[in-house]
Amino acid sequence: MAAVAALGTLLAQPTRAGDDFVQRGEGLRAESTVSASGVLSARVVSGLTLQKTRDVEIGTVRAGLAGGSVTLAPDASRTSRGGVVLVASPSDAASFRVASVTDPTRLKVTLPARVVLNRVGGGETVVARDFVGRTAGCPGGDCGAAPLTLDVGLTLDIGPDQTPGRYVGTFSVTVNES
Repeated sequence: MAAVAALGTLLAQPTRAGDDFVQRGEGLRAESTVSASGVLSARVVSGLTLQKTRDVEIGTVRAGLAGGSVTLAPDASRTSRGGVVLVASPSDAASFRVASVTDPTRLKVTLPARVVLNRVGGGETVVARDFVGRTAGCPGGDCGAAPLTLDVGLTLDIGPDQTPGRYVGTFSVTVNES
């Protein structure tokens, strides 16, 4: 009878989540504990690397009375528009080595939208724009240890009667594998 009275008193009290139904130390309490295990796994690959192997060399151009542009394709071919004339000279697209790529279809290349080049020894500028990249090597599937080559071209705007000289600037390339 005393046990029924104690249970009635206990049931009359409000309970909160986490409270024991039977107060500790009173009566018998059978505890039951169960557990389960899960598998945790991760895939670690060597870090993606990017190394410049060649700088851009637009080559020599002649500015005319009308402005224009010269486009350097990733294969290093050049074309001109407007009043700009190409002068026979060496030209090269930029080239980068991308290593440790596991899936080239998931590679994202970020190129600049616009870069200002300054004339060496002066304050004049020209603008490079429309950067374009082309990757080659290990097409499709797992590249393993084979690196990719990323070639970068661009368009360079030349102003009307642009001041002669060598113009230089820098640009950044970012790659990530999502």
